[in-house]
Amino acid sequence: MKKVAIILLVSISYINLTFGQITHTCDTVYLKSEANIKNAEPCVSQATDYVLSHPLHGNVQLYSDYRAFILAWMDKTPDYTFSLNDKIVDLCKEDDNELLFGVYTTCLAKAALQSKKGFEKEAVKLLAKYVANPDYKVKQTSKIKKFIEDSNSNKIDKYTK
Repeated sequence: MKKVAIILLVSISYINLTFGQITHTCDTVYLKSEANIKNAEPCVSQATDYVLSHPLHGNVQLYSDYRAFILAWMDKTPDYTFSLNDKIVDLCKEDDNELLFGVYTTCLAKAALQSKKGFEKEAVKLLAKYVANPDYKVKQTSKIKKFIEDSNSNKIDKYTK
């Protein structure tokens, strides 16, 4: 019994040490000044990469934390103005794809950091790539399928206006 308790204690300690180091500096408290917001861009980039490399459903807390951090950064950054596209928001309202809105905002942030100006079209392309990947478990509704088809046919402009 003592062996089991010791093994359990060592295992929990190992998990805490291992995953405790994954704690991220991407904390919304960190975004207090313009300088901090600008300096957070590498962290925002890391957070967008993380979110866009994981499926839509069944994620760990870090996924939600990163999405919250991205939204806080988007709200506070003076360098970019983000506006939501009604056609894309409409895609996010369907069935089991409500969480897709967080992916869309993540795409906006990633595209802004990469493209600087005129990033909305790039964000829509990133979203199309994400929803088309079966590994990310986005429910393939008729609107999503049409969106992917339009993206593959280079008809993405109608989603950026």
